[in-house]
Amino acid sequence: MFKCNILQENVSIDKIEKWEKRLRTTILNGLQKKMLKRYEIETIEEYIKLIKDNINNEDILDDINRRYLINKSKEIEEENRIEDERIKRVMSESIRRSNSDVKIRMLGDKDEKRAVELYLEYKKYMGEETDNIILFVQDFIIKNIIFGIFENKTMAGIIILQYSRQFNIDNYEEKVNTFYIQELVIDEQFKGKGYGNLLINYAILRCPKDMDYIAYMTEPTNQQMRKIGEKYKFILQKTSSGDKKHTLLYIRVNDRIERSLYTNLSYKSGS
Repeated sequence: MFKCNILQENVSIDKIEKWEKRLRTTILNGLQKKMLKRYEIETIEEYIKLIKDNINNEDILDDINRRYLINKSKEIEEENRIEDERIKRVMSESIRRSNSDVKIRMLGDKDEKRAVELYLEYKKYMGEETDNIILFVQDFIIKNIIFGIFENKTMAGIIILQYSRQFNIDNYEEKVNTFYIQELVIDEQFKGKGYGNLLINYAILRCPKDMDYIAYMTEPTNQQMRKIGEKYKFILQKTSSGDKKHTLLYIRVNDRIERSLYTNLSYKSGS
């Protein structure tokens, strides 16, 4: 038995032909190509040969997996070394947009009342359950997973992030962990100023380095979130999200090396 990290599935001798067929028809994304290099090979053909030649040798398969994990660890260490100072600036509790009075920060108890107002209006607009809104917001604050965007000290919107949520995604047999954007809410009077885009940028930059994917769900009729997905390289999955209402699932590969997005943001550290 061999754990194929490319497709996130177990490969046994009786399933190897089916696995090979699926692998050959898979269009590899950037992360999967990096996975190949962790096996110290470059192509799918080399990978298939490596596994098929050794599928009956548990010792060699264990060694292949050990090499993969060692190389993955080295890769992450190098990424951490390159990005550490840059990400620290962005990952600080508060960031401020350059030359303006707009900033994003983690919410605290003092922000609860305004956050409840925004969240309640959003839930009503979406036609969703509004019971226990106060308890939900309090829980988000306690868990440090809710962030606000402020214009001249007025909360213009919020974003709620889950640091781990599993989904079935295209080309993977098993569920994968994702950094999940749970809610994005912009007050009606502040719409049209690009604050939704800023909060999505912020979510992408907060994604932990060891998380491979970022995800969110939305309704088919939500054109704004569909446009955001396209703009920020989220891929609409053929696989349904599993939610009856928010059926569309968008997935983005977490690129921990390039981070070119950072250079396009007009942010500087704020207190």
